Amino acid sequence: MDANSCQLDFEGKTAIVTGSTRGIGRAIADLLWDCGASVIYTGTKRFSEVAAGGRILNVSSLFGVIGRPNRHCYTATKSALSGVTRSAGLELAREGILVNAIAPGFILTDMTKSMLSPERRKSLEEIVPIGRMGNELEIARFSVFMVSDMNTYLVGQTIAVDGGITVSPGFS
Repeated sequence: MDANSCQLDFEGKTAIVTGSTRGIGRAIADLLWDCGASVIYTGTKRFSEVAAGGRILNVSSLFGVIGRPNRHCYTATKSALSGVTRSAGLELAREGILVNAIAPGFILTDMTKSMLSPERRKSLEEIVPIGRMGNELEIARFSVFMVSDMNTYLVGQTIAVDGGITVSPGFS
């Protein structure tokens, strides 16, 4: 079994993954597909360019959990998404629909690779308690758990998947 194999069964389930034309969203959608789900890919590209062949998980950001200088608009929108997650979670829980969100930390995607100099990447890795940036597959694996039948009691939560940044006293 390789690192990309799915050990959860999503046969007969449908997933709609927004922002799935690249990066974290693409990794989540692809892993759900590998687990047997019917996946609806959405994003800024046409479906035909991306894929060939009820849980609700919003994708927020580390900056929706903590603030940083010069990121006030981004922080506001991602914080709002956490609020929507809480409210929708309360509204839909009695219908058996679990609404949650993840807040990825510093994740090494194609976009971040192209934007970060080696020096900036090294400085980010130094502030992450685990000592490195995360990768798309790590976020995808946690996301698949969040929308699987193994998650039966988590409602309205935004979970930081960030290598320990949000619990680190040195990062605020």
